Amino acid sequence: MTLLHAHTSERAESPADVPPSPVLITIQDKVNNPSPDDPFEPDIAVLLKNDKAKFLATAKEWTKKCVILIPPALFPPHVRKNR
Repeated sequence: MTLLHAHTSERAESPADVPPSPVLITIQDKVNNPSPDDPFEPDIAVLLKNDKAKFLATAKEWTKKCVILIPPALFPPHVRKNR
């Protein structure tokens, strides 16, 4: 997370002191634009580089598994209706 490293190297603050919005924007960007050259998980980055179809299928599978764990009350009404 380059944002956190840049923030903490400029000033002596912990990542907890960084406002949530830049952190969430960085996470959203990583999810929407995975980069095999700057990965959170090197093994997953290799899969993205070598077999994008399998990477996408695996991501879809994990998304389905994880969404099941989120209580429906946390979803906005228009999403709850479609679950």
